[in-house]
Amino acid sequence: MMLEKLLTEIDVREWNTFAVIIAKDGKIIDSHYRRDKNALLPQYSVTKAFMSCAAGILWDSKRLLLDQYIGYYLPQIQSSNNERLKRVKVKHLLMNAMGNSRGYLFEADRHSYIFDDYLELIISMPLKYMAGQKFVYSNSNFYLLSRIIESITGQKADDFIKDNIFLPLEITEYKAVRCPTDHFLGGSGLFLKTSDMVKLGILFGNYGIYRDQRILSKDYIIEAFSPQIRLNSKERYGYAFMMKDSRNVFVPGNYNQILFIDKADNVVVAVNSDVRPSDTGTLMKVIRRCLSVPLS
Repeated sequence: MMLEKLLTEIDVREWNTFAVIIAKDGKIIDSHYRRDKNALLPQYSVTKAFMSCAAGILWDSKRLLLDQYIGYYLPQIQSSNNERLKRVKVKHLLMNAMGNSRGYLFEADRHSYIFDDYLELIISMPLKYMAGQKFVYSNSNFYLLSRIIESITGQKADDFIKDNIFLPLEITEYKAVRCPTDHFLGGSGLFLKTSDMVKLGILFGNYGIYRDQRILSKDYIIEAFSPQIRLNSKERYGYAFMMKDSRNVFVPGNYNQILFIDKADNVVVAVNSDVRPSDTGTLMKVIRRCLSVPLS
């Protein structure tokens, strides 16, 4: 069994893993918990996949244009003196390619700034690269996306996610963290049960359908799963999803919260853990290797 093999590999490496869930063709087929199954666990950057889904829902309804400059939705940017920031488009945020020289607004640094309003902070930051030129992983991209969703809908982005993603996915318990000025963080900030985390993978693995209900268009998911920008010689990045080949996509959180989707076989693996970030590559290899083992 795949789960048994995966747990063996995890134990050999002494990884602190809380939960592993495997779904196939839209249904959970196996799970293992080493912590309370009802615990709301920090999702860190897996939150970005929920934000991508929210952006896709707005794109489907033509309320959000991926090729639109972000200043169209955020007048504070349009009226600023940050000329490179004015050239950033919505799609560049989803690609982590707004032009930063370094990443910021992570849990390790976001409390250290004199700015309470993170939008003001981002406007004050000079951009090293032209938009779309270079992938630089930064929560600032998805914070801006959070503010754009709020600007379009009149809802905080986490409230929009609750009404348009959590409700149809039957997710009733969660926690969402906002910035000091009460805007959803976007790049992180969701706390979920692993059994709810996996539902987003099922939605994307089914190309937008959950329990016979279409929530997100297939067209958007194809774009999200497509290589939009190069990370390095082996990896590419779509709209919040990483990929090494045409078969698999994944979203990693800071301490190896993993949402992994095998598109070819419609298998989803959800992992919640407290494993050092440097082990992400090894964990991805382990999951891929275990996928070759019969599921049951």
